[in-house]
Amino acid sequence: MTADDIRLVLSFDSEPNEAHYARVSVISLALAALERLLDENPAGAQAVAEEAADRLTAWNPVRFVNLDHPEWRPEVWKLWSWALQLAGRPPDPSPSCVGPFVLVDGFSVAAVRLLGEDDAAWPVGSPTLLTHCAKARANRPSAKWLRSCGDLVERANGAADLVQQLLNFVATAPAVEFMTDHGSHSRLLQGGQAGGNDDLVRGLVWTSGVLHEPWTADLLEAVAARCLAESKGRSVRRTAVTGEKVPNACFMVLAELGTDETLAAMRRLSDGTSNRTVLARVGAELEVMAEHRWVSVDDL
Repeated sequence: MTADDIRLVLSFDSEPNEAHYARVSVISLALAALERLLDENPAGAQAVAEEAADRLTAWNPVRFVNLDHPEWRPEVWKLWSWALQLAGRPPDPSPSCVGPFVLVDGFSVAAVRLLGEDDAAWPVGSPTLLTHCAKARANRPSAKWLRSCGDLVERANGAADLVQQLLNFVATAPAVEFMTDHGSHSRLLQGGQAGGNDDLVRGLVWTSGVLHEPWTADLLEAVAARCLAESKGRSVRRTAVTGEKVPNACFMVLAELGTDETLAAMRRLSDGTSNRTVLARVGAELEVMAEHRWVSVDDL
């Protein structure tokens, strides 16, 4: 392949999409040809290498895999890194994680944009608090988790404002288009076995219950509503939010707070979904709320 051939191949695709595997193969062939061309005629091929790097680095590949094991990287990331190497550019310095944030979704991108990529420069106490939130791996917080959370909130500068800002990103931040091994994928909040930030966000929801600020009810309602709208039920393969982990946490905290405002929020959320799993969880939390008020669910 000549330099013009390589340019022609790369011009067809800005990034792989539904025909992902065929396109990855074609781009791989073009980069392999470019590598040979650089060995034979570096001067003539350097401009093509720069063009290839510019085109492929416009992709936004998911980078949540272990940086110490390159073989675990998605194919699109391998192509992306290969193009940088051929152009003589340094590897991408962006880490796969910043503090407890895993850079795989719109929430984490917005959070890191707010806090910065150096967690040592974050407000005092916030890295420890957020790391604690990321350990929210159970369906309900333990008494020990809540005690530790209360202590960390007191030690962190501006904890209430930080929790509010981060939860607001879940409700308002745009989903980000990422390249995966299955093509382009819009992601707001990634979770599941692939690793992501839903445990961290669940911990933030639990922390909002510890804080019990005036904004808690309205913000948790907005967070739950956004996540339910973006998850579209578990039967849809590609969704911007994975599962109902975060909405369920919102239901729990709203029920535990037990105010008229949180009850109204629960009612609106249940009216806004037909997902039976979600409705069952709302019903279970309403039983908790009714028990705290010493009334029946019907009376509630």
